[in-house]
Amino acid sequence: MASKRPTVSFIGAGNVAHHLVSALDTKKYSIQYIYNRSIVSARKLVKQVGGAATGSLKKLKQSDFIIIAVSDDAIEVVTDNLVSAFKESYDGIIAHTAGSVSSEVLSKVGSNYGSFYPLQTFSKHRKIQWHDVPFFITASDAETSSRLRIMAESYSNSVEIISDKDRANLHLAAVVLNNFINHLIFVSDDFLNKGGLKIEHLFPLIEETILKSRSLNSRDAQTGPARRGDTAVIEGHIKALKKSPQLKKIYRTLSQSILKEYHENNS
Repeated sequence: MASKRPTVSFIGAGNVAHHLVSALDTKKYSIQYIYNRSIVSARKLVKQVGGAATGSLKKLKQSDFIIIAVSDDAIEVVTDNLVSAFKESYDGIIAHTAGSVSSEVLSKVGSNYGSFYPLQTFSKHRKIQWHDVPFFITASDAETSSRLRIMAESYSNSVEIISDKDRANLHLAAVVLNNFINHLIFVSDDFLNKGGLKIEHLFPLIEETILKSRSLNSRDAQTGPARRGDTAVIEGHIKALKKSPQLKKIYRTLSQSILKEYHENNS
């Protein structure tokens, strides 16, 4: 007789929840409930993946796992609401997907808790290649860690056990790398558009920059006028950006950082 699949409920129906729920291995796990403040969003997700949409947190206590996939600043509120809804300690495993929030916040819900953190950027209509996405697990105990690891391995080939502190540091670096690079692309695109040029001309450069980071030490891979110490070019660029004050400030700040790293620190 086949063993019963563990049941999983999700809190949240945003980008992260959408991707996690859609990619859950339903041969190994059964989606039970999807809870969201807007039950309309939960119902839309349920239509794609199965399970049941609910506006009652109390029902989630029936599940073997609860995965909280909401914004970092909403996790504590969700946790407090779960405590109010459950009344008694939750016997299953509860985990959140946040990078910057301690897993300890979930201890008030039950004794088996942790983090289930996929280090990736999520956009709802952009497909994720899950086998390449690193997962980082933090857990209250060895059994919880093992069970969260097994679930993560149904998504990814890269799963590590990590402390709350190390996960927070990874999240910080990820914000700098992903969010700031994306913003640089945005402001560069805006600058080019004003001059009748297209960001598409820079796509091969963007791709080579990322590919190069996988084969070269990032310090050695640095190029450009600030790396060379070419202050005349830098000043010329700054003058050219007089009508783009935001990009001008970013350019100056990052150029100064590169100059300091390669010239002041080595003088």
